[in-house]
Amino acid sequence: MDSDRCAGGRKGRWPGILPVFLAFLSVSCSDNAGSPTGPDRVRVLFEGDFRNAEGRATILAFRVTLDGEVVSTATTSPAAPRVSVRGQTDSKKGRHTASLVILRQTSSPNTYIGGSDLLVFDGEGRFLRNVSLEERTQSLHTLEGITYAFDL
Repeated sequence: MDSDRCAGGRKGRWPGILPVFLAFLSVSCSDNAGSPTGPDRVRVLFEGDFRNAEGRATILAFRVTLDGEVVSTATTSPAAPRVSVRGQTDSKKGRHTASLVILRQTSSPNTYIGGSDLLVFDGEGRFLRNVSLEERTQSLHTLEGITYAFDL
């Protein structure tokens, strides 16, 4: 485990995006890719961190959503003190809501710290911009999440 990441620092966050980015490029460059089309469509890659604020192993299942739609789900066994926020989805430009949701935990509530960088690409696979969902600390009951509103 990278002690810099567990300490809440952002060091080491970008190297983890390389495999996701390469997978994105291979999908977006293939002939049968389900890439976004049209001038208002974008592909969004999530890369971040969700962890127990006290470092306790409480996370059993976790989900990332964009506008209520599931982007990714992670389960852990045994319980973990932290999970990576990763996933990709197609969307439209405009106002959006993303949530980092605790689906199952060993006890409830617990205090969590979560945040993510969103890498935004056009339908051709060209990088458009980064949207940073700043780290927030929040006490969460099961099925609650840290929610962000932002524009793409």
